[in-house]
Parts: sequence; C-alpha cells; structure tokens
Amino acid sequence: MTATLDHHRALVRGFIDGTLTTAEHAALEVHLRDADIARHFLRELHLDQAIRVAARSQIRRAELEATPQAPVTQRLRRRSARWRPRLGQGAWMRTAAAILILALPAWLLLNTMATRQPAAELMVHLGTVTVGDEVRNGASHISDGQELLVSARGWASIRLPDGTLIELSNNTRVSLRSRDEGMHVSVTQGEVKADVRKQPVGRPLVIESARSRATVLGTRLSFTTAADRDRLEVTEGLVRCARRSDGTQVDVPAGQALAISGSGALALQPLRPAVDAIPEPPRSGLAMWFDPTHGVIRDDRGRVERWSDRTTHAWTVANQTPSQRPSLDLDGRAALRFAPRGEMLTGTVPWPTTGAFTVAIALRPTQLGRWSQNIGWGWGCFAFHAQEDGGVYAGVGAPGGGIRFHPGNGPEDIPPGTAVVGRWQRFIITYGHGVGAFYADGNLVARKAMPPPQPRSDLHLGRVDAPGNEPSSFAGDLGELLLYERMLDPQEINLLDRRLRGAP
Repeated sequence: MTATLDHHRALVRGFIDGTLTTAEHAALEVHLRDADIARHFLRELHLDQAIRVAARSQIRRAELEATPQAPVTQRLRRRSARWRPRLGQGAWMRTAAAILILALPAWLLLNTMATRQPAAELMVHLGTVTVGDEVRNGASHISDGQELLVSARGWASIRLPDGTLIELSNNTRVSLRSRDEGMHVSVTQGEVKADVRKQPVGRPLVIESARSRATVLGTRLSFTTAADRDRLEVTEGLVRCARRSDGTQVDVPAGQALAISGSGALALQPLRPAVDAIPEPPRSGLAMWFDPTHGVIRDDRGRVERWSDRTTHAWTVANQTPSQRPSLDLDGRAALRFAPRGEMLTGTVPWPTTGAFTVAIALRPTQLGRWSQNIGWGWGCFAFHAQEDGGVYAGVGAPGGGIRFHPGNGPEDIPPGTAVVGRWQRFIITYGHGVGAFYADGNLVARKAMPPPQPRSDLHLGRVDAPGNEPSSFAGDLGELLLYERMLDPQEINLLDRRLRGAP
C-alpha cells in the first residue's frame, strides 16, 4: 500500500506541475477510482493551491521591495507567468505543517465565537430563573445548551431569533439546543406555552420530554410534563406528537388536546369550547396593553421597579425611587397594588395621533378621594380619576376644567357611586368624530361631545403631589390597562369588557 501511495504522490505532483505523459494520465485515472486515493488527491490539490497563493504573494512582495523604481506591472506579469513552484516531499510536509499551525488558532477562535453566540433572549417577568449556576432577573441572553429553572413563584419567557415566544411557568426546567434539523426545547419538568412562527421546511421546532416529542411547524400550544404523563394542548395550527417508547404518532389539530402516558392508546380530547375561555382583546389598533401577568420586574424587596406592556413596542413605566414603588399581588386576581399615598409609575407612551382613541381599565379602589385612581397623560390629552363620592372624571378636558366626563346626574355626567371601594370594576372610554362614550361594567353610562386630544407622551399611574389630606397615588389595585388608536364599536366594547372581567 505504501508503494502505491508513493507512486500516487508522484503522479499527483506531475499532474500539478503539468509534466505527466499520456500513459501517466491514464494511470492516474485508474488510481482515482479508489475512494481513499481520490480524497487524498483532492486534499493535495487544495494544499497546492494554498501554497501557490502564499508563495506568489511572498515573491511579489520581495520584488516590489527590491526594485521599487522598475515598472511594477510588467515585472509582476513577467515573473508570475514563468513561475511554477516545484516542491520536494520534505518541503511539502514542512509547508503544510506551517499552514496548519497558522490556521488552527483562527479556526479555534471562530469555533469559540460561534459557540458563544446567544441562542435566544430570556425575560424574567416574576421571581428568578437559574441559568446554569447563575440566578437571573430581568432581561438577558441565553446560549445554546444552557439549562433554565424557573423559581417556585416565577414566570419567564424566551424569544427565539425568528420571533417565536416560549413562556415558562413556575418550577419549569428546560434547555434549548439548536440542531441542523431545527430548534429543540427539552422540558424536564413544568409547563411551557409557545407561540411559534412558521418554521423553515425541514427545520421544525421540537418540544420534547423523556416521554414524548411534539413537532411544531407554526402554531400556539401548551406542553406540560408531569411524573406520570405529558399533556399537549393546541389552540392554533397542527402539531405532530410522538410517544418515544414505541414511536406512536398522533397529529393534534387546533382545539384538541392529547394526554401521553407510558402505554395505552393515544386519543384526542376536545379542549373547552372557546366561549368558555377568557377572550383576547381586539388587536386592531391596539397601541398599549399593560397586563400584570406580563412584563413585571421587581426589585430585591419585591416591589415593582418597572412594568413593560405586551405590544411589540414594549412600552415601560417605572419608578427610580424604591419607596414609591407599588407591589404585585398574585393572590387571586393578578394586580399591581398601590398604597393610598406616594406610590406611582411613570414612563414614555406616545398618545395616538389619529384623533380617536379607546382607553380600557380594570381596577379595584381601596380608598376614594379627590384624585384617587389617577391615570393618564394629563388634561388636554387624557386623564382619569375618581373622587370622594365615587364620581369619576375622565376624558380630554383641560387643566382646571373643560369638556370632559365629570360627576353629576345629567345624561352627560357620571353618577356618584360609580367607583366603589373593594370591588373590581371595568371602565372603558371610547372617542371618535368629536364624541366620547363612557362605559362602566359593560353598561353605557354617558355620552358627550369633547374636543380632540392633544397628543402627549408622559403616562403616569398614580400621583404624588396631591394635598396632604387627600389620597394620592392610585389608591387601589390596577389590573389591565389598554389603549387603542381608534374608536371601538359596541361588539368590541362587549368583548373587551368580558376580557377585563376575566370571565367567559
């Protein structure tokens, strides 16, 4: 075999140098029918090309430095035309070794950089997430293969580079690995929910446990793994689920669920009808959506440091003063809880320039006063607050008065007693074509002509500058807060009210 390879190397060098006879060409073709020799032939061709380029570069540089006054172009053309390197076997080996030594550090650097590229973005909304040995809060990057564990009272989400969003419930342990055949999400314990963007052909997203594997092409789903079974629920699209122990596969369409145990038949189960689910709010024209179950970042005292909304804008309200931050209440209905005095959040949220709007608020007052439940961008744009007798001021208006909804007993007024201490309530104000309508708990309370709002961008939740004998701040629990850049019709108002009510 050694003699054959030596003869082959001689033929390769002759081929490279252009000195083969017709008989030697025929002999080389016979050798190349052997796969190992053919691979060796290609390697030597690539190596020869690299050596020629490097050597030609060195010779040109030397010629330029030696004779700078000569016509450069003619000299290089003449030299390169007649130069053909002929390297002995020892020179071949020394040159190849030098190239490998120079190339190895660069390859290692590129490989390390590729390995360290972040695989996804992690956002910790509640509690903490342990990534490897590091406890994290807030936003950060995670790398391929890292394991994540959500704390007992935590909640987090992962956004993949393609926009796919994966939500992680408390006590959930997962890891992400990017493979040639697609992204794999391994769930060791807990529950994940995914809003999956359409995946490339041949590279689906795979969510798997030790018991089953769900292949996702683009859909919305929930995947839970427990000690005795997995459960897959599909709300949009189609998911193929396979039991790993025997390979049994079932396609799960929208509106269906599948329980996967270690044995037994896999049978689809209908999800609860959509009418029994809390509806999603209308999405058309939605400019801002604050939800206490999303985007809440707490400080080391458990107070709400900042709150980001659910739209793609990720508008954020915050407070840099720890003593003025509200708390987060998760016992029962999720809400931000503002003390009667001194707690507020502020941020930049541009008011729509469309001349129409809808504001929807879910709240529970804990104390009423002249400026309690204070929300808005200021009079002249939009403001909302209650007063001692439960009357409500809301709408456009102007500082010191102006045209707005206010407490009273006329058809354009909001009756006293509309805001009630200790009771969850829904208020929706919608405006268009110069007329506003005020809804309380799904009922139309007042309608009134108002001037168009003057757009501003400073949103405040609560206030700290009220008189000393009045409740400032928000003085209550704040659930969801939404802003639309258009007027909603009665059917949409009804749907949004059901959403704020947290009921079918």
